Amino acid sequence: MSAPINPAALDNMRQLTPTGGNALVRRLAQAYLQSASSDFARIDQALADRDGSVLTHAAHVLKSSSFNIGAETLAAIFQDMEMLCRQGDTDAAFLRIAAAHAEYQRVRQALEKIVEETAE
Repeated sequence: MSAPINPAALDNMRQLTPTGGNALVRRLAQAYLQSASSDFARIDQALADRDGSVLTHAAHVLKSSSFNIGAETLAAIFQDMEMLCRQGDTDAAFLRIAAAHAEYQRVRQALEKIVEETAE
């Protein structure tokens, strides 16, 4: 099983600032955790409402933000969900929600550890 966060993505973020970027990584991790929480709420509501349109949008948003933070496995799950929705197979997309939640728990734990380790 691959790491929940690609270390190379974190290194790339650190290189964006001349001081090594731990503060930037921490802020981005915190922002991701906050936004992902509300985006997952939208996904869960889409499941309850069987609303493929909301699921498509939320999966797209989470795909992009997950790729940006280095959560590549999670991003791939959202990419699959978005593609399935766009192909009209929302039932298959809804079945991927449990996998997304499970992988998000790994990502969340990894990011919370990063936030803790980079605290000033």
